[in-house]
Amino acid sequence: MLLNNGNPYTGCFDIKMYDSGGVELTHSTVRPAGFVAIASGSLNSTVLPANAFDDNESTSNWLAPATTGWIGCDFGSGTTRAVKTFSIVGVGNMLSVTNQTFQSFNLEYSSDAISWNVLKSYTGYTTWAVGEVKSFTT
Repeated sequence: MLLNNGNPYTGCFDIKMYDSGGVELTHSTVRPAGFVAIASGSLNSTVLPANAFDDNESTSNWLAPATTGWIGCDFGSGTTRAVKTFSIVGVGNMLSVTNQTFQSFNLEYSSDAISWNVLKSYTGYTTWAVGEVKSFTT
């Protein structure tokens, strides 16, 4: 995902991805052994990208020290997943900065982690409460 929120930090509490049958592809009991969270950066070692996929919606989060950035996951070599819906849990105004969660973003995919394709773009998400869940379709 490419992110832009116009504030000095960008982040989220949790990201969940689902297939057409409603199975959460990013849940720790379902995802493949090669699964890894990736991001453009992190504010510090307590707000790592893995926190956005750790099944903990309220106490751990990912936060990057930038107005734009990206976060995603790699399901592992040779593993393909068809994401039909996904949800994001907003961080709201942590660190006394409002709307740190994404206002505009793209859902992208890649088969080689080099060339990326935009599946869908999302815009206009200007307000997020702390812990607010927003769901999206692909």
